[in-house]
Amino acid sequence: MKKDSQRRRGHLIIKGIIIFLIAAVVIAAAVVFMINKGNFNYYIFNSGRPVINAEAEVEDEAVAVFEGTETEDGYTVFRFKAVGKGETPLCIRYVSDGIDFESEYKLKVNGIGLLSLEYSGIDGGGWTENSQWHILFTAALAVLLLTSILQLQSYVYKIKTDLYSYKTIQKGGIAVFLTGMTLIFAVIYLLVLPGIRNSGSYMLGVYFRTAFFLFIVAAIPFIAIFGIALTISNIRLITREGFRPVNVLGIIISAALMIFAAAALYVPIIVYRSINVYVSVGVSYLMEIIQYVFLALFGMFLSFMLSTMICGLTAAKRVPAFDADYIIILGCGIRKDGTLLPLIQGRVDRALWFRNKQLEATGKEAVLVPSGGKGSDEIISEGEAMKRYLMEKGIPEDMIRAETGSTTTLENMRFSKDIIDKEKKDAKIVYSTTNYHVFRSGILARQAGLNADGVGGRTKWYFWPNAFV
Repeated sequence: MKKDSQRRRGHLIIKGIIIFLIAAVVIAAAVVFMINKGNFNYYIFNSGRPVINAEAEVEDEAVAVFEGTETEDGYTVFRFKAVGKGETPLCIRYVSDGIDFESEYKLKVNGIGLLSLEYSGIDGGGWTENSQWHILFTAALAVLLLTSILQLQSYVYKIKTDLYSYKTIQKGGIAVFLTGMTLIFAVIYLLVLPGIRNSGSYMLGVYFRTAFFLFIVAAIPFIAIFGIALTISNIRLITREGFRPVNVLGIIISAALMIFAAAALYVPIIVYRSINVYVSVGVSYLMEIIQYVFLALFGMFLSFMLSTMICGLTAAKRVPAFDADYIIILGCGIRKDGTLLPLIQGRVDRALWFRNKQLEATGKEAVLVPSGGKGSDEIISEGEAMKRYLMEKGIPEDMIRAETGSTTTLENMRFSKDIIDKEKKDAKIVYSTTNYHVFRSGILARQAGLNADGVGGRTKWYFWPNAFV
């Protein structure tokens, strides 16, 4: 309890610090935005063609004024500043390679003093930038980074304190998606597109469209490896265990993943082509929205899948505290003669391993609860078959409570709980199952009202991918 309290306190402290930093970034960005909201820049690229005779003419200087030009990182920069609410025509002229260029725009200043530009005539080939947009993008990136850290920290905390929960999967999926998007967004913003000069809304579309697309590209190796593993495991399952519909589930899933991944990469091309032919503005926006939604949903699906894998692997490798009063052993198929198949024997042996380790470490002897009913093709119940095996291994009969009526994992948990509750309320319980089955069994234990932790016995590698699906 003390350890749990310390862990919770540490989690809340870290959470508070991150929330404080997010608030500080938002406030600082708002202050800087308000200071710079009236600034506007127009960029001309100088490479190979020096710009000369650069001038700008603002018709109504009660709205905005031209503050002059300067050279910055290979650009000639025209700087403007808001004066008062309204709009005014703007003409920009310059000479490059002996050619006269001229652009006609409208400068607008809204009610809060935000200066923006609207194209209204001949375009001379320059780029425009509201300087405050970079402030907002940088702040958004910082907030996204801090939020990702907060989600990852919460995910780790949930794994340590509440592993057997769908909410933990959800939190992990969100954390993985946010982290991936943050890293890609940062690469695009800081490295790939540092020289783009355009309006904020256009830049926002470019960044998020590219980020979603690159998220799927980055996930392709993961999808390929996972798909190949599923296919190989299914082929191995069929050759070793025989053909059953469930043994080809992995092949179907891997094919579906590859098809959706291909679609996720091709959809942006379709959208790009559709909006570069003559279509209405409404249709163009609709196609872009379809692109964003498709890429975002597929990215979230992959993130939730990865979160589930992390939870499953964590549960499989976890060793509970050596303080159990009872150890439930989850049943599965037995041989026709009533002896244990390798899979169920592995579960019983793992329970015996945990019991012996606990006895060595603390001197506490746990009661074993082998759980499983009798199938139509079985001569005795799985619980009875496991009980006989345990007694052959030297476990006294009075340390075994066989549960022989269950037919599902959920019933294993419920019926075993009924047996345990009759002897001891609020008992500390561990269940033993196959390693790939630990996480799912933990969720079902919670549904049955059991606050139990699991331990997993080893199984052949080719069971893992298909069992995970």
